[in-house]
Amino acid sequence: PLSAADEFAVKVGLVDALRGVGVGEGDVVSSGLVSEIAVARDRLSIGLDAPNGMGAQEKDELEAACAAAAAACRDALIREGALDDDCAVDVGPAAPPAPAPPPAPPAPDPF
Repeated sequence: PLSAADEFAVKVGLVDALRGVGVGEGDVVSSGLVSEIAVARDRLSIGLDAPNGMGAQEKDELEAACAAAAAACRDALIREGALDDDCAVDVGPAAPPAPAPPPAPPAPDPF
């Protein structure tokens, strides 16, 4: 597993790389389209929240641009020894939020 310092460095590197992916008048980071980043030595995962009204082709192009930026960052981090040589990059829609836990059962009546 990555140390806390390596995980931080990888996430900062990914965010910096993703700032180069333009969308509208900004980038995917400043526009709030990157909803999650998960990193491990063998996988970099980026969740995107595409804006409403964005067509399927535009979403595919956005994911491809983010994947290319993340892959370039990954390649640099592999050369530095922070990631495994076979580290994969996954870019796609953000995972849906986890369902809320069920309510706790009522306390038993003490009488």
